[in-house]
Amino acid sequence: MKYVGREEFEWECELAQKALQKYSSGKKYNNEVVQNVLRQIYHGCCAYCEGEVESTAYFEIEHYYPKKNKSHREYKQWVTEFKNLHYACPRCNRLKGNKDPKFYHILSPNYYFDNGGWVTKPNEIDSSLYYAGHKVFARTGSLQGEGTIAVFKLNERQSLWIDRLRKYAECYYLMNVIYGLLGKSSKEVKDLDSALQILFGQLIGYTNPDAPYSTMIIQNFGEEICKLMEIWQYKRRSNGWLLDTL
Repeated sequence: MKYVGREEFEWECELAQKALQKYSSGKKYNNEVVQNVLRQIYHGCCAYCEGEVESTAYFEIEHYYPKKNKSHREYKQWVTEFKNLHYACPRCNRLKGNKDPKFYHILSPNYYFDNGGWVTKPNEIDSSLYYAGHKVFARTGSLQGEGTIAVFKLNERQSLWIDRLRKYAECYYLMNVIYGLLGKSSKEVKDLDSALQILFGQLIGYTNPDAPYSTMIIQNFGEEICKLMEIWQYKRRSNGWLLDTL
């Protein structure tokens, strides 16, 4: 799970909120405008497990503050509040169900309702969760981290951790190939610099916001990827390779 900022989608969010106000009665939060904006904001990745959703299933609109909760009637007023809506895979949406995020200590990907208004807490997720390999863990003393892992079964769903492990292995393999090529000269490998450009492009793609499990890749390999790129740029300068950029 990662913080997903909505700041760069201000116009789209306003458009989605207007669509919600237009259809304020009934189950109209699931209209096409809202769907498209949520898909764009979350880059097609589930807000909770970071898995790629629509390659295998239809995504679902998840209410952080549940639309049906007998103990908290005030949540009903946020059924059509866009800040309360998130892009989720069917599995995460069903696991959360009508659970109260305050009681179950569930992290939000961006917005919380606090002190009479909607606020964001950009550092809340990083201070609560971290990846070690392909598994996610709660930081010491973090109830929010423990609650989020438990509710969404982030280390128990076999298909989820296998998918994360696959991405982890792909990234690890690419880095090993790059390590090997950086130890060779252009005389040994034809078009060495071009090959490295392609490989680095693929590797960096795993860290992009639209990539599934990008948080896992950044936390495990981010520093090492930066070091590899520094070595590559040094070799380009010292060996007179073409100084193209990615």
